[in-house]
Amino acid sequence: MTESKPADGDYPTWDSSKTYLLGDRVTYKGKNYEAKWWAGELDVPGEGTNSPWKELVPPGTIPEWSADQNYPADSIVTYNDRIYKAKWWANAGDMPGKEPWIDITDISR
Repeated sequence: MTESKPADGDYPTWDSSKTYLLGDRVTYKGKNYEAKWWAGELDVPGEGTNSPWKELVPPGTIPEWSADQNYPADSIVTYNDRIYKAKWWANAGDMPGKEPWIDITDISR
């Protein structure tokens, strides 16, 4: 069986009929993801608050904040052209600009 590779991704396209294991990598909607643990057919990359997928971003790239993702302490994201760091665990929906996020834009540039 040949894995399908999209033109805009580095890994096989996510397939809802497959089961993925820790460390497996896929591309979905133009973004690359790695399984943090076992992922089944309902575990769509980039969706859900306790997703088994983490987005892989190129070195030196800061990911954009996502409202449906949890972030561990020290996570760094962009939001409204600003850069934020989580002081502690940030639950899905904890918007940058409020606790536990701190604006580090001026420090980072």
